[in-house]
Amino acid sequence: MIVSRCGNLSLPDCQVVARIVRHHGDLIQKVEFNFDNMRENFQKENVSILLQALSVCTCLKVLRLHWCPISLVEGINTLNRVLHRNAQTLEEFEMSDSYIRDEGLEHLSHGLQHLHKL
Repeated sequence: MIVSRCGNLSLPDCQVVARIVRHHGDLIQKVEFNFDNMRENFQKENVSILLQALSVCTCLKVLRLHWCPISLVEGINTLNRVLHRNAQTLEEFEMSDSYIRDEGLEHLSHGLQHLHKL
């Protein structure tokens, strides 16, 4: 599942994508969300909705989040749950151009410790 230009999605659009991810979470092996070209009124809530949906995935092999405006505490904790649930299968994880600062990186490192194949 590749969703380009997530930054252009409205809240209802993100909710639809999230429902699809939750419904097929046991089948999705590759997710790439690209948040480039964010609209001026894009809400970080949209990112939370998409990340929470990913937390039901159990067989991710590839997870890429480009330009992801992730919240430092809630977003990183949710992402850590995604990483933990997919620790046995995840082979590639990328967060290019996502600004999470030192505090976010420290929290994220806890989730990365459980990965076996990276």
